[in-house]
Amino acid sequence: MDQLEFEAARVGGRVITYMDLLRHDLLSGSLHALEQSIERAVIAAWAEEAGIAATQEETGAALNDYRKRLGLYTAARTNEWLQQHGLQLGDVTDFLRADIVKRKLAAALIGEEQIARYFHEHRAMFDRAEISRLLVSEHGEAMELFFRLEEGEPFFKLARAFSQEESTRMAGGYAGEFGRDELGAELATAVFGGQAGDVLGPMETQSGYMLVLIESLRPAELDEETSEAIRGILFADMLEQRTSEAEVRVSLWKGAEA
Repeated sequence: MDQLEFEAARVGGRVITYMDLLRHDLLSGSLHALEQSIERAVIAAWAEEAGIAATQEETGAALNDYRKRLGLYTAARTNEWLQQHGLQLGDVTDFLRADIVKRKLAAALIGEEQIARYFHEHRAMFDRAEISRLLVSEHGEAMELFFRLEEGEPFFKLARAFSQEESTRMAGGYAGEFGRDELGAELATAVFGGQAGDVLGPMETQSGYMLVLIESLRPAELDEETSEAIRGILFADMLEQRTSEAEVRVSLWKGAEA
C-alpha cells in the first residue's frame, strides 16, 4: 500500500488519507509541511558546515521522550503505531535528530551576550500577568457587578454566577497567564499599569462588557525560559535570512515550478 493512502484521520465513516491532505495543501497553496521541510534542509546544511550533529545518546533520549508523550511504552505498541502511520522507526529518529541539530545550532550561533542585549532592548514584551475575566452582555450589569466587587464580594463567585464566558466561568473567571502581545494594546496597558488585586473595567468587547481582575504581575526576568524564547526569536530571524539565500527549487506538479 502506498504510504500516501494511509489513514490520517477519520470522520464518522469517512477516511482522510495523507494524499487528501497533500492534495488540499497543493490546491490551497498553504504548504506548511513543505516550508518546514525546506527549513530543515537549510538547517541540516548549515549545521554540517558548522560541524554540529546529534549524538546517539541525544537521539535516543529524544526518542524515549517522544514515545512517552504518545503513550508508546512497549516495543509492540511502538511498532503498531508505526505501522498504522506507514512509518519506519528511522523516520521518527530522523525527525527528532533534526530538532536536536536545530537547537544545538541555535545555541552555537547565539550567545548569552546577544540574548542579554535583546532582553534589555525589549524587556517589556516579556512581562507576564495572571488575570481572571467576567463577561456580561450589558454595561449596566457590568457596573452593578463592579460595585459588588468594590464592596468585597469575591470575583470568582460572581464570575461563576454571572459570567457568559463559558471557557472561564467554571474556573471562577480564571483565564491564565498572558504576555503583553497576547492581551492587546489597550488591555495590556491597563493590566501592566495596575497592581495585583485591581479590577479593571467594564471594558467593551465584541462579546459584551468585561471586568478583569489582575491576579498577579510577573515583571520580566532573564531566566532560562526567557533566554530560550529570545534565542528562538533571534534564530528564526537568522534562519529566514539563510533560507532566502539558499537555492530552493519547488516543483509542485510535474513541469511546474514555484
